[in-house]
Amino acid sequence: MIHDFFGFHSPLEFAHSLIRPKLITNMKTISLSLALAAFALTMEWAFGVPVAVVASFVGLNVMEWLTGIFAAKAKGQVTESKKLGRALLKTFVYLIVLFMLNQMKSADKGQPMWYMITWTYWFLFVGISIILVRSIFENLHIMGVKEAATIHGILNNKYTAFLGELTSPPSEEKKNR
Repeated sequence: MIHDFFGFHSPLEFAHSLIRPKLITNMKTISLSLALAAFALTMEWAFGVPVAVVASFVGLNVMEWLTGIFAAKAKGQVTESKKLGRALLKTFVYLIVLFMLNQMKSADKGQPMWYMITWTYWFLFVGISIILVRSIFENLHIMGVKEAATIHGILNNKYTAFLGELTSPPSEEKKNR
């Protein structure tokens, strides 16, 4: 049989190797699994994306804060204790705005306004993420990472061009259409 080929003496030994019955019947393991599942479901309900995405978003904020501190030291600036508070406040505000938009998005499902709220939610989520990534590469560039300068330049040019399109007044050609 196939289990013999892989070194198992019986199908029961193979099954025990797969599911570890002693581990999954342990109350500590069950309690931890339930707590993590409840946390993950709450985060997904609150923010509309899996907990890994929320954790990555918070991770981007932490990376931006850390690289900002190292970039300030590389420039010879004295860092203040307020920087952590500012980073935490900024992350908190981002998460609150995303939470509120997600709750509005969930409540209006199927309504015409739902499309606008959903678009705004994803525009902000992706936009904030791009701003954080751009800031991380800017900080890495200041710290002397050569590759970061190229990436920061590309992101900065694309970002500036995109914002220029959004914020500049329409040209005469566009006005006359």
